[in-house]
Amino acid sequence: MYLITFLIKPRAEKYFYFILGGCALTYFIVHIVVIKLLQFDPAWDLKAIYAGAIKWVETGTFDGLNGSNLHNDYFYIFPNNLGGMVFLAFIFKIANLLGLHNYFWIASIFNSFLICNTIVLASLIAKNILGKKAGIVTLCCFMLMPAFYFMAPVFYTDSLSIIFPMLALYLFTLAKKTPKLWLEIIIYFSSALVCALGALVKMPVLIVGIAICISLLCNKKFKKLLFYSILLIVCCSAVMGTFNGYVYSKHLDKKIAREKEVSILYWVDLAFTGDGNYNGDIFSMASDTSIPPETRKDMLKKDIKKKIKELNLDGIIKLFERKNAIIFGNGEMSLADFLDDSPKNSPKIHDFLLYNGKHYETYKLICTGVFMGMILCMLFTIKKAFKNDVLFAMLLSVFGIALFLLFWETNCRYITTFIPFIVTCSGMGIHQLYNKLTPKKIKQIIVKAKNINQTKQQTPANSTLKKELSNNEDKKLQSLPYITTKDS
Repeated sequence: MYLITFLIKPRAEKYFYFILGGCALTYFIVHIVVIKLLQFDPAWDLKAIYAGAIKWVETGTFDGLNGSNLHNDYFYIFPNNLGGMVFLAFIFKIANLLGLHNYFWIASIFNSFLICNTIVLASLIAKNILGKKAGIVTLCCFMLMPAFYFMAPVFYTDSLSIIFPMLALYLFTLAKKTPKLWLEIIIYFSSALVCALGALVKMPVLIVGIAICISLLCNKKFKKLLFYSILLIVCCSAVMGTFNGYVYSKHLDKKIAREKEVSILYWVDLAFTGDGNYNGDIFSMASDTSIPPETRKDMLKKDIKKKIKELNLDGIIKLFERKNAIIFGNGEMSLADFLDDSPKNSPKIHDFLLYNGKHYETYKLICTGVFMGMILCMLFTIKKAFKNDVLFAMLLSVFGIALFLLFWETNCRYITTFIPFIVTCSGMGIHQLYNKLTPKKIKQIIVKAKNINQTKQQTPANSTLKKELSNNEDKKLQSLPYITTKDS
């Protein structure tokens, strides 16, 4: 990446927008090929939002879903996936009006559109902070991420929500440049609204809104903090209230939902069990409708407290270390969780992408190595972040999701929404490193190092000469006659 940064000439900066469009188009073309090769039959959670969206478009409702590996009352049990299902249904409805009915292709292409635009926004943010060269380096970083090329057919909420954090932050950068207060408030409102809509698809998107508020607070921009925090609260309340009001009045029964809904404590309980992965016994306890909802919550609370006591502080620290290793130690982003669900084709690329593939471990190692490199390069932006509230908010968001997932179910997919932040910071970090260690500066360092070595080699010779001279002087003094005090 350092070499790529060196090769980016000033002329390339003049064609920044052509390079930006070219990279986005390249990604989209690759995605089209990948969608064709990697078609599969969605299962489990992905099938729920996919089948629910299709049923809603074709019949006007999504309740009472049936099928293999899909619970009949899925959206009563997991209402957190309602937003993703509605998002897909909205896209399917538009596609239907245009006479398109291949829903897998529609969902995949739309997912590709979200990913490509996220990359574009990431490059624009880097350009706004450090210049066009940083924007180009950020694009190069995205081009080095293998998993992003295969993400389009996996249109689950992890990737459906990928654009919202970046769009919210991009709008925040635009607000900084507007001279007029009324326009700044409108852009802040748009940013807050994007956070609220993104939270419908994936709740952790709200972390970005909170990070922006903290960034404004740390930079002592209290008026802007007041505006943004009020707008964020209003937008979230309005969006969530309107959405739940419509869904539970037209499609789902509130009383049934209260009885069947799995408490949020279920995922917290998983966090302190084993390595934090899925546990069937805990799910059975959290979803047992024969037990009243409040009793189930109390059982989960007691179970969490018991596990925390058993682990004690030392055990919790070790658990958090293992969880972080799992969450941030897989650059493949668990795409195989979905791609191996009844594949319709058998391309050779499956040898790399599926869990039972011959070269899966090699592919995973490459993905993880690149991702670890991105995380390392991201650290070079820390100093700059204290001087730039946008960059500070970006780093704070990454820290926020890492902190959140320590107390949540362990799954490396859950950071997918925030990986573009890591890659963007990595691009800016490489740019920062290049500015500090340009080829001229590296030459100067090498020359200085050589001079120091030469002086070190010369110093022993000088010291031996001094010793020889001092010895000669001593011999001369000894050869002189002895003089007493009386003679003097």
